[in-house]
Order: sequence, then structure tokens, then C-alpha cells
Amino acid sequence: MIKVPLYRIINLEAFISICINKEERYVNPLYCWEDTYEGYLLKKLETESGYKEVIHVLYDLFKGNAEQTINNLAKLQRARYSCFGQCWSMEKDSDAMWRIYSFNKHSVQLISNEERIRNMIDSNNIPDLIARINKVKYDLNPNNSNTISDIIYSGSKSDEAYYHKRTAFEHEKEVRVIIQFTREYMDVTSFTNSIMFSSFKINKDNISDEDKILKAVSSTLSDSFQGFYPITFPKNVYLQVLDLPSYIYGVRVHPQAEDWYVKLVESICKSYNLKFLGKSELYEINI
Repeated sequence: MIKVPLYRIINLEAFISICINKEERYVNPLYCWEDTYEGYLLKKLETESGYKEVIHVLYDLFKGNAEQTINNLAKLQRARYSCFGQCWSMEKDSDAMWRIYSFNKHSVQLISNEERIRNMIDSNNIPDLIARINKVKYDLNPNNSNTISDIIYSGSKSDEAYYHKRTAFEHEKEVRVIIQFTREYMDVTSFTNSIMFSSFKINKDNISDEDKILKAVSSTLSDSFQGFYPITFPKNVYLQVLDLPSYIYGVRVHPQAEDWYVKLVESICKSYNLKFLGKSELYEINI
């Protein structure tokens, strides 16, 4: 459990939407987040060379077990569609963050913590939805040939790729909330079994050469995924915020926001029983 407060800077429209509609938006990281290296491992699956690279790493990880290789590659494929994320930060005040996520010095900062976020998600009572909240690791180096294997070996969950970013973003001190629909596991198990026992059999008796095994795995997966993975997942999902003050325990505004903007946000907070903490004190000077 992350004990420190978590902060998220959003625009006024998004803040009003949360208050009025009482819902939070989670987006597909691969399609909605601006960094082209988001989910780097999962994006590797979009190219033939990257696809083969991931298969090789999985095959080595599971010590030549073709069934486990297929099963885990299937889970990675589904993580491209079934995961939805939201970004928070452990940094209360950052000049860079206020500038990046503001327009004309207008923005709103929400304050919460891991426990409150989890309670909000759990209150939706969605049986097949799980949430993981983890700190981002700033260790992604696309120029390092071991990057893919490092990510795969660093975690056991299919959404692990979403918790790795390049060092250029280290100032964000980011914490990510990734929600995932777990119905995928039943689909993956059924799918893998159908490949292993219906489409073909890989075992030491009929194929002993590693390259041939990998080629057979790659060929079968490529053919089978075409009909299995274009499942209609949306690019974003919304969760209900049933108790807004229990979810958000503080609201602040841009440190250079005009008085009228400050008063507007304050009035919205009062209307929805949210604690208004005024302007960020980032640029205040005591003489």
C-alpha cells in the first residue's frame, strides 16, 4: 500500500464532469496516452520482429514449455485491449507538472490516496474487474537489447509493461492505477487449450529442434490471434464515484490562477461537499 497522498492535475471541464456525472474515466494506455513508448513491451507485439523477440524471451523464461509460452503470450495480447489506466503523482508541487497539465494557468489538482481510490473502484461491485496501483519504474531503455526480457522478468502480471517509463519522465514521480477485466483469463485458458490440443501438438516426440518449435508457436499464434483478439473493447471505461468526498479529500488550483478562477473552483467544491485548499503555494514568497 502506498502511504503518501496522491495528486492528479486535470482541466476544469474534467473536474466538473467528475462532480456532475459522478464518474471517473480510465483509458486504454496504448491508444490514449501521448508517450509513444507507453506499454513498450506490448507494442512490440505489433511488429513481426518484436513479436518473435517476445516469444523467444517467454520460451526461455518457461524453460522451453511451449504451452506456457502460448498461454502467457495470449495474456500479453489481451492486456493490450483489456487494461485501462489513470495517472497520479506523489509530487505535491512541481513546476513542470503544473505547466504540462495546464492551459493559460488554469487547472485543478485532486488529492486522494491509494486506499480511497481502491474503495471507489470496489464500490462499483464489478465481479471481473481488478485494480493494481503501483509506482512507475523509470528504467525503460529502448536501446538496451535486454529491455524486453527485463520487463517480463520483473513482474508476473500481464499489465507489468504499463509500469515502466523512460528516465526523461522521472520528475513525474508517477503512480498508476491500472484496472483490468479478468474475464480474459477464462478466454485465454480456453483459447490456449484449443491451440495446444486441437490445432497442433508440440512435444519432444514430434519436434525436438528449438527453432522449429518457436516457428511452429509463432505461426500458430499469428493465425489464431486474428480471430480471437479483435474483441470489442472500448478505448475508455467509466467507473461510478458513489461518494465523492470519500474519494477526493482535497482540491487545489494552479498557483498562478486568477481570482475569478479560484472562486469558481471553490464554489464548485462547496456545492459537492469537497474540501477546497485554495491555490498551490509553489510560487509564493515570504519576505
